Amino acid sequence: MMINLFEKLGERLVGFGQDARSLGVIEEACRANPWFMPHEVIYAVDAIRTQYLGNSLKIWAANTTPPKDGEQAPPWETVGVVMAGNIPLVGFYDLMCVLLAGYRCVVKPSSKDSILMRYVVDLLREIDPAVPVEFVTELSSTCLAVIATGGETANKHFKTAFSCPTLLRGSRYSIAVVGDADGMDFSRLADDIFTYSGLGCRSVSMVFVPKGGADALAIGLRNEASRRDFNPKYSANYHQRKAFRDVCGLPYMDLGCALLVSESYALSEIAVTEYDDLKEVDAWVAGHTMEFQCVVGRGGVPFGMAQHPTLSDYADGVDVMDFLHRARACRAPLAIMK
Repeated sequence: MMINLFEKLGERLVGFGQDARSLGVIEEACRANPWFMPHEVIYAVDAIRTQYLGNSLKIWAANTTPPKDGEQAPPWETVGVVMAGNIPLVGFYDLMCVLLAGYRCVVKPSSKDSILMRYVVDLLREIDPAVPVEFVTELSSTCLAVIATGGETANKHFKTAFSCPTLLRGSRYSIAVVGDADGMDFSRLADDIFTYSGLGCRSVSMVFVPKGGADALAIGLRNEASRRDFNPKYSANYHQRKAFRDVCGLPYMDLGCALLVSESYALSEIAVTEYDDLKEVDAWVAGHTMEFQCVVGRGGVPFGMAQHPTLSDYADGVDVMDFLHRARACRAPLAIMK
């Protein structure tokens, strides 16, 4: 039973980063992708173990959309997954969903994150040598369905390359809504902003604060940032953005590791917007739901938990298990692009 397989995987991931084998994998993964930092690789594995592979797995799986009678996937049915590599093991959730739905998973890993993904699949094979996972350099056109994550150009290619149902994901960012900047726990907000160098779709890059709260936000984040280690590549990007704004005469608040600005879509820049009434924020959120991944605060994701998605926190709001179950009945072109 696949659920038992992943429960056992969770047990094997306990203590990741504390033994010679996993330490070697971490070193190799960080060497292959300089954006990865050892403590963040451990952080990512721990988030997967606690949020995906814990006691909630059976409950979540029992409540996912079941296949119709007689539609259980035969063992030769394959689903292709084209994985991203912006943060450690970002493609794990899709792999798990494909296997739990009863399909054979054909993985095209990102060159930026193939080390960790192969390590996890090796652990699965040690538990069950027959686990139906295959790594490929290109996906076959015979896949029942394809899940792919990439940029705009890549997704245009995927839409024309496959006639099967496709779930395509693009780039997104996340926002935070601060109700009282003076009473804010900035260590948690800093986790939501700076973890993985701000490269994840759940990384906060826009913050709403009450009128007059930008200065308190800057001070709080600056103090928190002074206690953190930043990736050298992220730091270099910060200095480049700072120099660019200086040359262009563009305003910013310097956090010592990133810039607080009025509007930005660049790495190491955090956009801050002051509001008079939370209704203004609600109106903005309602008009931009296709752009962001999650809302931290304001009744959404708790501060400090943006990088700990639960099993039901579906990327782009698309229920992957529902997509996989419907794909079998579809067998015709269907693109879900959020």
